[in-house]
Amino acid sequence: WMDAGIGGGLVANGTVINGNAGLAGEIGHMFISPRDGSAMSRLEDFAGSSALLSRNAELGGSADTIDALLAEHRAGHPATAGALRDWCHAIAEGLTNLTSLMDPGVMLFSGPMAAILKHMEHETWDRYTSMLQYGTPPAQWRIELSDHRTLVQSGAVLLRQELFTYREASLGRVSLG
Repeated sequence: WMDAGIGGGLVANGTVINGNAGLAGEIGHMFISPRDGSAMSRLEDFAGSSALLSRNAELGGSADTIDALLAEHRAGHPATAGALRDWCHAIAEGLTNLTSLMDPGVMLFSGPMAAILKHMEHETWDRYTSMLQYGTPPAQWRIELSDHRTLVQSGAVLLRQELFTYREASLGRVSLG
């Protein structure tokens, strides 16, 4: 889900992966290094909707919504072009890190910021694939601009897990020590 923050969920073989504390998939909390050489910060601090609008304003843009930002970019506003270049770099770096760690087959994007990814898909894809280590296959991307389909798919996965798998609590914890 892409909005002010960037969250996600991990599904492997039809099973939702929650992580130890239930926070698996919070990719917006991943640290990345910005292009301008400033200190590392969280992905969503560079690529969330508020961050993109702030960066656009820093560069001289006037958009106060994502739709207005897209309109500025289509009109050729140079500040917006710069802000979107920075956004593409941040998203590509985060997705490259995710790919290196998780080796996903498919990444599904939705939420208000999915419109930005769709608009900048080719540039972001080129940066993403150029950052992957030699031999690492890129994940397929699915960008959903309608939240209804994504919610139905997510709900189906959760329902399947609830109905057709054993809960960890019923199986007991595995001790590694």
